[in-house]
Amino acid sequence: SPTPASDSRVRAHPRLVGNYIIEDLLLPSEEEALLTWLGQPGDPRQCAPEWRERYFNGPAYGKAWGVRTNLKQRTQDAPLHPMPEQLRFVVTRLREMAGFL
Repeated sequence: SPTPASDSRVRAHPRLVGNYIIEDLLLPSEEEALLTWLGQPGDPRQCAPEWRERYFNGPAYGKAWGVRTNLKQRTQDAPLHPMPEQLRFVVTRLREMAGFL
């Protein structure tokens, strides 16, 4: 299993304790394909769910897959949208590079 010392692409953030920087998690071609698949807000070709404005910690566009965090009840709710296959390789790669996190 990888450790922070075994993969030079994974390092602790210098100021944000408990956060890590993972260099080159995706190849440029993988990143481009993922961004194309995600689409732009308002683009009818974007993947589901559509982008929507969110206001948690400030305004931003977002999409959500997988379990939903219920902050009020401090629980997790069933997903409205399951994790799409197009994102599963990112999770696998992250586990390979930084499974110790």
